Amino acid sequence: MALTDGTYLTNAVSEIVVADNARVSHMRAQRDSGAAFHIVNCAVSLAHASRYQSGERGARRAYFALQPEHAADSEGAECAIDGSR
Repeated sequence: MALTDGTYLTNAVSEIVVADNARVSHMRAQRDSGAAFHIVNCAVSLAHASRYQSGERGARRAYFALQPEHAADSEGAECAIDGSR
């Protein structure tokens, strides 16, 4: 959440491991300044028949970069990031 309307940088990093047959829904709630620069790196590891889904709400900023990394070597694993697969 922004404490100021000024320009600033947020650099967030997440690592998520999803176990066999597990489901994770990851929602990012962001309330950045309209002048904010926001960079996100999210690394997701998926096990057998697991599913990861992500999205975001309340975003407003000058620049946003999502750098997803996912490893789905297991059969039946699914990954949907911000509505795309």
